[in-house]
Amino acid sequence: MKLYFAESTYAEIGPQIAYLMSAKYKETGFEEDKTSSVKRWDFLAMGGIGHETEWGGNAGLRFGFGFTNTSGATVGSSTVFRNLLLQLYVSFNLKEIE
Repeated sequence: MKLYFAESTYAEIGPQIAYLMSAKYKETGFEEDKTSSVKRWDFLAMGGIGHETEWGGNAGLRFGFGFTNTSGATVGSSTVFRNLLLQLYVSFNLKEIE
């Protein structure tokens, strides 16, 4: 959802679903595939600000907080890992829908 403050500046908020394609641990001379040891799906709450140009371009900044415990660890025995996302984006509209 976009909430416009001015004609071209907006705040946005909404959900996002994410899927992990690959997770690798790399160190000098060593690489290990960790994809099978973490959860691949995540559900995030997103919020951000942006600006639209007259020619259909957009630029903005978003922050996301993941609700899924991606490590599968329990709260009482280990650290619970959650995704945090900071996203800077530039985009443009292909066609405006009326």
